[in-house]
Amino acid sequence: MTAWLGFGCLLISFSPTLVIFFRVIASDPLRVILFVLGAFFWLISLLLSALIWYIIVPLRNVLAFSVFVSIAFQELARLIHFILLKKAQRGLSQVAASGMHISGVHTLHHARHILAIVCGLGMGFMAALFLIVNVIADFWGKGTVGLPTTVPQMSYQFSVKLYAEDQTLPLTSSVSACLLTMFHVTWTIILWDGCHKKGLKSNWWIEIVLAVASHYVVSGLVSNNYFFNYFLISLSYDLYFFSPYFWFS
Repeated sequence: MTAWLGFGCLLISFSPTLVIFFRVIASDPLRVILFVLGAFFWLISLLLSALIWYIIVPLRNVLAFSVFVSIAFQELARLIHFILLKKAQRGLSQVAASGMHISGVHTLHHARHILAIVCGLGMGFMAALFLIVNVIADFWGKGTVGLPTTVPQMSYQFSVKLYAEDQTLPLTSSVSACLLTMFHVTWTIILWDGCHKKGLKSNWWIEIVLAVASHYVVSGLVSNNYFFNYFLISLSYDLYFFSPYFWFS
């Protein structure tokens, strides 16, 4: 991989994020803060997952356990983020009732789906960054014509063990990172919408279960599918789960 291909993979990974950021978030300082806060909450979930992985030594090599714990902490962080934001909205209601006007706070009080997009994008950006950065770092460098690492006489010279089927790894990882960001936006919209409906509808919990379950399903697809058609499956899931932004009120 050359540097130009590395930049290309980064653009594939983060172009949608950049477009949404500059079109929706960058003009509002409050949304920028919430975007950073979403990324921070995802980092906290990663830290907690790492602590559990470090403490429970017998299960360190069990991928299913690590994935289960990681997703559980991510969804817990998403829920805590919603609770804190809800409390902030109540405070803004009191400020509005007292007649005070603060620039930008109206976006926090009224546009709840936009806020879900902003916070979900922050979580997705950080998740995608951790997914793609090591792949880009391993492939970055001058383009070379090399022998497969299956050749015993040459394999010891390669710091990264790559095979012929790994030639599409940068591209597939970039597309995965791009879709992962959009998934986090979708999961945040669905989960927060369900939380908003608590006490208003009897089936409010369905959306929360849907968000968490789809997170596990997508992670299972990533862990067990090594072919490019995974991305077609992921894209169809993404289009389906992103639809709540349009038909949830």
